[in-house]
Amino acid sequence: MADIMGKAIWAGVGLVAVAVAGVVGGAAWGGREAERQYRDWLATLEDPQAGLHASSLAYERGLFSATARTRIEWRAPFAAADAPPLALIAEHRVQHGPIAPADWLAEGRWTPRLGAMRTTLHVDPASAAALPGLRSAPEAARIDSQIGFDGGSTHDVTIAALDYADAASGDALQLKPLTGRYVLDRQRHLRGELHGDGLTLRFSVAAPPPEAPAVPELPDAATGAAPSADEGSQTPPPSPQGPLPREPRIVDAGGLKFDFDQTVQAGGYWPGQATIAAQRIAVGDGSGEPLAAFEQPQVRVTLASADGQLYDLREAFSVERVLAHGQNVGPLRFTLVGERLARAALDDLRGFYRTLAQAGGPASIEEPAMQAQLAAIGRKAIAARPRFGFTDIDLRLPGQQPVTGRLLIGLRPPAEDNLPPQAFLREALDTIDLLIDAPALAWGEAGNAGADSGRIEGLRFTATATPGLASVDADFRLDRLVTHVIGLAGPTDVTLSGLRGDSRQKRGQTTLLIGDANVGLDELHVTGGAGEEPSNLKLSRFTIQVLATEDGEYLGFRERFALEALELDGKPQGRGELSLVASRLHGPTLLKLQRAGDEFSTLSPGSTPDPTALIAAMMEFLPHHPVLAFENVHIEKTGEPLPLDARLALTLQPPTDPSAPDAALQYLQAAQGQVAVPESFVLALVTEQVHTAMANEAEMAEMERRMQQEEAGAQADPDRPEAGTEPDTPLPEPDPQQVAERARQVYDENLAQLLAQGWLKRADGRLSTVIDYRERKLTLNGVELPVAQMLGGE
Repeated sequence: MADIMGKAIWAGVGLVAVAVAGVVGGAAWGGREAERQYRDWLATLEDPQAGLHASSLAYERGLFSATARTRIEWRAPFAAADAPPLALIAEHRVQHGPIAPADWLAEGRWTPRLGAMRTTLHVDPASAAALPGLRSAPEAARIDSQIGFDGGSTHDVTIAALDYADAASGDALQLKPLTGRYVLDRQRHLRGELHGDGLTLRFSVAAPPPEAPAVPELPDAATGAAPSADEGSQTPPPSPQGPLPREPRIVDAGGLKFDFDQTVQAGGYWPGQATIAAQRIAVGDGSGEPLAAFEQPQVRVTLASADGQLYDLREAFSVERVLAHGQNVGPLRFTLVGERLARAALDDLRGFYRTLAQAGGPASIEEPAMQAQLAAIGRKAIAARPRFGFTDIDLRLPGQQPVTGRLLIGLRPPAEDNLPPQAFLREALDTIDLLIDAPALAWGEAGNAGADSGRIEGLRFTATATPGLASVDADFRLDRLVTHVIGLAGPTDVTLSGLRGDSRQKRGQTTLLIGDANVGLDELHVTGGAGEEPSNLKLSRFTIQVLATEDGEYLGFRERFALEALELDGKPQGRGELSLVASRLHGPTLLKLQRAGDEFSTLSPGSTPDPTALIAAMMEFLPHHPVLAFENVHIEKTGEPLPLDARLALTLQPPTDPSAPDAALQYLQAAQGQVAVPESFVLALVTEQVHTAMANEAEMAEMERRMQQEEAGAQADPDRPEAGTEPDTPLPEPDPQQVAERARQVYDENLAQLLAQGWLKRADGRLSTVIDYRERKLTLNGVELPVAQMLGGE
């Protein structure tokens, strides 16, 4: 029996020993694991490019517990170089497992775990002294952590209220307490949320310049004449003395919430999702009604990467209701997209901002070294062929149908460096994906004639471009547009209906786009607007057809314009069409001309345009003998039975002597054409010229009469007002019968000479001629016209 009792006792002692050994061994192992996680946490915090630096001040590990102190420094972007960083001191109390009955645990104190830790943070006294406007609780933040045996951990976070006010500027921040919890597993997958009552931010913005009072308009000192209506009121320039006025702004955000589901990685890029939301954000000036308010705004950020080198970023913005000056604008949603973002470029960009801050802030970005660094970052980013833009655009104005769309632009490395901006955009543009859909959209008060208003119906625009802009397809439709605009000359009303267009193009052998494009318009009606008399213009069934073709190195274009009906002031004017044709345009030379045009239009401030390169590129076209032509010119005037018909083709060549009197003809190698115009057209044109001439004659005669009258009056009465101070009396219009008689006389005299020479033919109410130019000889209807002698003055 004693033997049995002894064995039982020793067995019990053995079990206790094993248990004690397990607890002690577990505590030792838990202590090492807790320290390992602490060191990993330090490494995660260290991010020089973000201005973060973390260092361990002490770590004292015992068997069942440990303590540690950490210093965390953060330097704000664009802070002055001599400004001290904001420093926080973290105090850590660690309880090792496997039993970690930490006194701060409210629940599950005796639950087996690897360990528990409480971290409290407070502002370093030196930082507090450097920021006298900063006020926070002695315990600025607290984190209670529980570490599981699987290496995962759970953290309860409490962030105390914080106030900061800058005495010099009046800027201030008030942050209300935040609480939350997050979980980090052994695979460094982070999930959790924070929430709080909100924050208030106060700052100021530059105020718009006040409207200066108009200076009274005085008569001219020399002539006594009043200023013309075109001169308008003169306003004094603003005074440069004194600080610029500023206006207060207050941003008040309530019901803040942050949630995240990400994978923690070194370097600051954490793939996954994170959301920032609020119940309401208001922006105001402190005078009462907010300038703008956003109800239930939210930003959801998604970051993904397949290889850790290229990242896809999506930032989805949504607001349930937008208020502008108290008016409901409706909900708004869109997503900002960045695809194939190179990590190397992102790292360099973060470093650039840090360098920019050290160099003196945003103003130093104009320095050549900064520009070169930024250009290098841009080249590195474009090398990955990224794509940027907006998707999921959804705007819903109250009582209206949604406006939706997307725009995604892909970029590629340009063939050359240091390109002019226009050339860079052409070279760097890689792909396009565009959609705008607005079934119906209205603005303003349609019934208020004294205010701007308008509406759009059936707007849809799509465009796609394949990589390298190998092909570009586009379609456009606008069923109806109605606008009422109040301008300086009064209201203008525009009604447009049935506007549509499409384009199908591809990149050809010359690297230029070829294909077709079409535009059609059912009707355009414009009334009112500028001018002494209100305008009333109506176009009906207007079309444009464009075709670009390629033949080896040469390009050709054909553009057809057609108008079915034109009305002015309610009176039909006529219809017409014409085609503009160009052929034998040398593709490589066209590219050179395009480049010269880019460089000509890109000038630094103060430089003088030099068109030499542009003119030289244009001259290089001429040895290829390009052909420019007007074809199928057909114009019908309402009330006239006969139309105007014409065609003309010009073949160009290099001049032999550009300084010669007949240099204009030297550019022309050949020309062929035919013109047939109704006599009524020509007579109407001559009548208008005669009317203008007679009106000018009457005005000159009236001016001479007044001058003679003023001279005679001044001699009789020296105190008489000077000339020009009396109101002008409108002159009567020239007598229509006299205008018609003189016009007929001028017409008959000039026409008789042209008919006698044979340069014009007269038949069936039309005048016609056949044009032929070759070997520097011009003939009209087969009769030579001595142009060279006329130009040479012979």
